[in-house]
Amino acid sequence: MTNPAVTNPAQGAAEPAVQTVVHVFQELLGVAPIDADEDFFELGGHSLLAQQLIARVNARLDTRLELAALFDGQATPARLAGLAVEGMRAPSRALVVLRGGGAVPVACVPPAGGDLVGFHDLSLALDPSCTMWGFAAPPLPTPDAAQGVAELAALYAAETERPGVDGPLVLLGWSMGGLVAHETARLLAERGRSVAHLILVDTYSADVLPQDDDFGIAEGLAEQIGRLTGRPIDPARLRGRPLDEVLRAARAIAADAGVDLVDADWEQLRRSVDLVRAHVRAAREFRPGRFDGPVTLIQAEQTDAAMRAAAFDVWRSACPGLDRPTVLPGDHFSLFRTPDVYALASVIAAVAGRQQAYG
Repeated sequence: MTNPAVTNPAQGAAEPAVQTVVHVFQELLGVAPIDADEDFFELGGHSLLAQQLIARVNARLDTRLELAALFDGQATPARLAGLAVEGMRAPSRALVVLRGGGAVPVACVPPAGGDLVGFHDLSLALDPSCTMWGFAAPPLPTPDAAQGVAELAALYAAETERPGVDGPLVLLGWSMGGLVAHETARLLAERGRSVAHLILVDTYSADVLPQDDDFGIAEGLAEQIGRLTGRPIDPARLRGRPLDEVLRAARAIAADAGVDLVDADWEQLRRSVDLVRAHVRAAREFRPGRFDGPVTLIQAEQTDAAMRAAAFDVWRSACPGLDRPTVLPGDHFSLFRTPDVYALASVIAAVAGRQQAYG
């Protein structure tokens, strides 16, 4: 099986572009000096800083890099400058390489908002033999545009049917991404494409969640702002508020913490929140259909036990191949972060390893 999207930026990118990216690294990470071959995440970068990094590089080099450019172990100034010098635009394909390997690929669908950077710790924790792909949600054409579960599933299913992307496939979806992964698996099965295994990670349908639940928008945004500013943020300050109010609150929190955010940062955050909200609207309207293939349901131990049980009942009726849930230490977000991510990686590697042995 070939890699679906491997980019080879120009070697020896123009030095001014490299230095521009180095300066952005230094601004965001507060570290100097930084070499052109040092990795963003190894220097302390995280998901919200990653969004700022891409926003600032795009603004200063007049390019349109996407977050997926930070994966495959090459989140360095030299690589990003090389991509920018080549004039790369938004990727034409939704399926991108998160890390190479040799085993059956695990194709990951991110939560609402399509943030592939959330899979970074998992890409490092997985067994080296595992191949890991990610599905990147396309940007919205307008802030209030819709992007439904069925629409994303159709796009992702088409990506797995391209020439060179063949053989057994493990689909993994986290949170709202589990709804999309499930629908993608159903579409592929209908078309005769074998799905080796479906892994749903802390995925809850609208029937299970409280009526006023926002699928973790407030919690996720509060966590991101908290990590950026170094201050804990109460999600209640953000829940249910209009986008402009949320961004104003975030600006005030950042200013109080002495964090300097430029216009490009806020525009990137606005686009991210718009996409999250579009996905949440889609999740509220979606009800899972039947998928007869093998399924693993992973749930976070710190999620409410009654909600976990209700979710299992929903998935058991939609997925006859589901036996019992696998409950792992951590909460909805920490499942994908060190150290809790190692337990998750172990389960995924075992599933992928079984498919490799049987294949």
